[in-house]
Amino acid sequence: SALANEQAALRITSVGGSIPRQLVLGKVLKAGHLIDRFQRGPYLYYVLALASHEIDGVEEFRVGEKVVPLDVNGKPTAAPFYRDGKYYLQVSIRNGTETQEMDPILAHDLPTLARSYRQQGIATAVVKCFRGETAADVEAVWGQNEPVFLFKVRGAKSFDARNPVHVISNRSTWSFSTNWARNFYCWFTHPDFGKQSWDDVDLAAYRAACDDADRLSPKADGTFEPLYSCSGVISSASDPYSNFTDLLLAGLG
Repeated sequence: SALANEQAALRITSVGGSIPRQLVLGKVLKAGHLIDRFQRGPYLYYVLALASHEIDGVEEFRVGEKVVPLDVNGKPTAAPFYRDGKYYLQVSIRNGTETQEMDPILAHDLPTLARSYRQQGIATAVVKCFRGETAADVEAVWGQNEPVFLFKVRGAKSFDARNPVHVISNRSTWSFSTNWARNFYCWFTHPDFGKQSWDDVDLAAYRAACDDADRLSPKADGTFEPLYSCSGVISSASDPYSNFTDLLLAGLG
């Protein structure tokens, strides 16, 4: 009974510090910012912030350099994280809506955790890790170092002035894109980053820039790609003028 109680006890590793505001544009392979780490028996739970806004989703998950295929429940489908009928990890992604509920893995496994633990407006990933039953088990699956989790994130949705479905004042109608002009103005008008008003944007020139960025350019192998695309991560702590010039350079000014 005492052992069972000890195994069920919840330990919380307080990470501390504020979550950096990060704007993810286009498609980016990135680590998350560790918010919290919980331990309950042989399980570790990593709570990671992927972006400080709603994202379009995550299309790939890696542990270090290994791509880990996941089923619809976020469980691995191949070794080393699924073997002998055991799952050694499970992943849950929330896109960061303003109304999102508590992460389903944490809600199910950690009933004593406050139901208000929701990170609304922040895209998050929770990785549940089974550390194994023996030292040999841990070594075979996880090695000796702290795991590094990477996510291929489809970032912020952006406004397309050419799309009649898009409403400039309603971000929920916007869509994901790697188009350089769309992502430039996503940063330029974002309330936490460029902080400029859409009222100051020449929409006719904006449409022309979007069309120009979408023009197909031939590659050496005979295939085509859009002329100007843009993907990356911008921190609110970095210099806005540097962000501005970097983004302009992505579209050759």
